[in-house]
Amino acid sequence: MAIASTKTFNFDPLEINASKSIRTFQDVDKLKDACRSPMSIQSLLRNTKQTTCVILDEVDGSDPHAQRKIVDWIRDPARRTPIICTGNDVPVIFKRNSDIIQIVRCFPPRAQDIQSLFPHTDIQSFVKECQHDVRRIMHRVQYGQSDVLPKFIAPPTGLSIEETFIRRQKMFGLPNPLSP
Repeated sequence: MAIASTKTFNFDPLEINASKSIRTFQDVDKLKDACRSPMSIQSLLRNTKQTTCVILDEVDGSDPHAQRKIVDWIRDPARRTPIICTGNDVPVIFKRNSDIIQIVRCFPPRAQDIQSLFPHTDIQSFVKECQHDVRRIMHRVQYGQSDVLPKFIAPPTGLSIEETFIRRQKMFGLPNPLSP
């Protein structure tokens, strides 16, 4: 949704996994320094002149001290780059700064909402099967039932490479490559 909204409003999204990349004050400072200009080098080279929008994905998994630094960056009047933070939970520091941070909670759509998009499909059963995960529901509707691969059972040790290969072929129902 964050990427779709940035593209809708003609921003150039810069997506960063905050839970992996934002661990310290220094990480936030480096990102802040990199985003001093509202346009990225790629945007200038493509001649699109789009303003960059920073998307900090999984911000709830980043370090709490770094989250404090992110709030300071959001408060910075010199900041010219919009910031969107996503996560499963709202960090406490963000809740405390609701005067400058707009919190938008997203909930999974109801089966009735999706049903209108696919009138000839039993969406209710897909919703239950996919545990209300929208990505899984759409994948299921688009591609149908996925086959589950059987678990690989390691053959006994001491077999040749060829024998191991043939056993794998049989396990997955593939023909023996050595048969005529």
